Amino acid sequence: MQEFKEFLDKYKFIFLFVLGIVILYCRNAYNLKNPIMYAEDGVWFSDIMKNGLGWSIVNSRSDYFVLLLATMLKFADLIDIVVFSSNLKYVPYIITIISYTFITLVAILPFLTLGKRVNNYGKLFLYFGILLLPMGTTNTEILGRILQSHFYMWIITFCLLVYRFDNKDKRKILLIITDILLLCTIATFPSVLLLVLGYALIEMFYIIKRNFYDIKMKKNEKRFNFNKIKSVIKTEFKKFSTWSLFIFCLLVFILGIVLLIKMNHSTMNFETGGNVYNIVEFLVRGMCYIFIWPFYDNLNIVSGSIIIIITLIFYIINYFFIDKKSKRFYLICLFSFFLITITTLVSRFYLTYHLVHFTIRSVPDRYYILMNMTSLFPIAILVSDWIKNKKIIKKVSTFIILGYFILLNMIYHEQIFQFEKNYMVWLSGMSFEERLYESYINNNLNEEKNCYIVEIDPEWKMDVPIERMLKSVKS
Repeated sequence: MQEFKEFLDKYKFIFLFVLGIVILYCRNAYNLKNPIMYAEDGVWFSDIMKNGLGWSIVNSRSDYFVLLLATMLKFADLIDIVVFSSNLKYVPYIITIISYTFITLVAILPFLTLGKRVNNYGKLFLYFGILLLPMGTTNTEILGRILQSHFYMWIITFCLLVYRFDNKDKRKILLIITDILLLCTIATFPSVLLLVLGYALIEMFYIIKRNFYDIKMKKNEKRFNFNKIKSVIKTEFKKFSTWSLFIFCLLVFILGIVLLIKMNHSTMNFETGGNVYNIVEFLVRGMCYIFIWPFYDNLNIVSGSIIIIITLIFYIINYFFIDKKSKRFYLICLFSFFLITITTLVSRFYLTYHLVHFTIRSVPDRYYILMNMTSLFPIAILVSDWIKNKKIIKKVSTFIILGYFILLNMIYHEQIFQFEKNYMVWLSGMSFEERLYESYINNNLNEEKNCYIVEIDPEWKMDVPIERMLKSVKS
């Protein structure tokens, strides 16, 4: 038994990775059985083929960069060139595998970043919670696609910031890598700047607290001793953690200014308006969905309001039952959860317009998975704190929480594991290979661009360079 435990511990990440790919395949195999290029995946991929990765990162969207998304698509392009001799019919398969890989790595990330703040039971809860996250009826739009990956950036940033805080004085090389990754997530999903700002304020608070007694005034002094202040600053900046934080914040500030300028000159057209009467439904879909997803269609304003109140009471009461060492991190997780909920409501208020009396098929689920994933973290703290606690009531509470989530996934597994099913009516079912042949046969050639115009789902078009088209249809 001991040898088996040692084996699992040694190869746990390989096991978790393979298991994650299998779970995501079972959740959505449609993209492998019906390989299509979908929306921005196709458009950005054609940008990369024509103009290169750098141009695509800067210009694929006019409001912000798509750094990590474009990089993943470029990786798909390189695999296609090296392995499949530039035959584009294999690209949808490659994109699907990259998507599975990315989401699985996100699910594994808490194991690598949260350290002792969450034990393995809590990390396993996050792992399965992320992989089995209910996604309404648009599973096919999210899993197996790269364009929706930016909705995972919030929890990636959160995990990386926790790692940065806990290891700022220990692992210099990994800290630099962490900072680079954080800058990448900011460039990919600017909303995470709010998390980084919160992190910077926490770090500044601890620096001031650490040196408070060195710079405070004595009883008879009328003003601060500026010599002591200078001495403290000089001492602080001798520490790697302090000057690395300063450089990181400076780079974040510069990137933030660049993003603001880019957004200010954006030509993107966004929906405006909304329906204030649907705010309750928005909060239920964003904050409470992981608890009630099988019953969502049966709710109304009254029952939804009650569920919101019960959810808030659940979070508040549990604060008083967890260990003192976990309270602060529990509050930080709740802060992250409520922050992204409020941010999404304010910045995408038009989402309330699309909600139709608690009808799940009317919900653009991709916008809510971010809030739903973030809501898993406070619960993971509870699981982590209680499962090894000697008090019977805490053990029972943990098994009730875990049992509830397990039963939901077992009883309503068909909504989670859709396999080859597709509920997105706007998909044609026509493969990308067929699209390529159709464009080639119909001679949809744009001589000015030196590209074939290929229609893709849903009603989007991409430009395929002539040489790539010939390699795809004549191989």
